Amino acid sequence: MVKPFARARLIFLNQSVLGGRPNLAQISEAMKTMIPGAIALAIAVHLSCFLTSAQPKGRSTNGADWSRGMVESTMKRYPTARDLGPWGYAKSLYLYGQYLVYKRTREPRYLQYIKEWVDYHVDSQGVVRSANAQGQVREITFENLDSMLPGNL
Repeated sequence: MVKPFARARLIFLNQSVLGGRPNLAQISEAMKTMIPGAIALAIAVHLSCFLTSAQPKGRSTNGADWSRGMVESTMKRYPTARDLGPWGYAKSLYLYGQYLVYKRTREPRYLQYIKEWVDYHVDSQGVVRSANAQGQVREITFENLDSMLPGNL
């Protein structure tokens, strides 16, 4: 059985490809069967948004603050910002998430960690350098998008 939306598209495409005008009566009939489903979906999405907005951000239904737990466990594994690693997309995406947790919790250690990571990579002249796993230091040239996201921090 062809789903209603797919049926409406097929009717329209068949008529268009064959050079004729679309049969609006057939499309209208197919659309009638789509409308109840679309309304049900809209109601489900609305209720979902309403129910989830009642919960505090970052908290599960059992009261655990998972975003804060993620930041704490990462800071425990990498005690200094230097330990976190080189300049790059993945690290900066994580640090941006940590910044969002800072904005919510106002925990000063979270912001200080981010500042230390940026200060470690950017010198007083604004030159960005990063060391790879072998300890070789190189200047970041911003020739690719992965090097640019950390600049937002």
